[in-house]
Amino acid sequence: MIKDKTKEYWVPGRPATFATNHEVPWKGKIKEHIGSEINTYNSVEIEFKITKANIEKYAFDIDNLCEPVFAVLTSQLGWFGSKRANINSWRAIKTQNEIEGMILKDVRSIGFIKPEYPAVFDAVYQGKFPNKATEVLMPEWIKSHSGFKGVNKQCAIRLLFGTKTLSIATISSGKVKPIIDCLYPILGGLCGAPDDHKITELYVEKSVEELTEDQVRITIWEI
Repeated sequence: MIKDKTKEYWVPGRPATFATNHEVPWKGKIKEHIGSEINTYNSVEIEFKITKANIEKYAFDIDNLCEPVFAVLTSQLGWFGSKRANINSWRAIKTQNEIEGMILKDVRSIGFIKPEYPAVFDAVYQGKFPNKATEVLMPEWIKSHSGFKGVNKQCAIRLLFGTKTLSIATISSGKVKPIIDCLYPILGGLCGAPDDHKITELYVEKSVEELTEDQVRITIWEI
């Protein structure tokens, strides 16, 4: 039996999204509290704990919260061979808490906890992945599906990719963020301005065997 070497780290302080004034000091805290520790696996779980007042004031899109974390882990601490492309799966959760901070786990694999409610959308997209929030191909594909309903409150999203080469942890300039941005027909909001602050859990995985290189399975639950 292979012994599980899962490690867990606590980083205190208010989590920050990328391209904000709080990003640099937040990155410093992540580096300080993880220190010289190195990862064992190629999957990671992140839980962002934020006060109710700050969530209401700043929204904190969950994908934007992940960008500084992946930047520090790979570029500064050398995790995943210093390459985001080596991350096979990750799960991020945003929760309200009186004490702000982040719990980070280096894990062998991630078990997505399926919400008890039926999915409001579940389909496989095949084709060119969007590069920016204003592209129309994926939103039009979503609208072509009959019977789905929009999200009125918090939701969980799972993105499963067939590709083995895509960097699913490159947020600001990768494919995950524009895909999420293009889900506005379900999340609400407008083209280029989705209501993605509603996402409180995001699970992303690549190299999924039943999918091809140009496919992503998108599943959304209202929770």
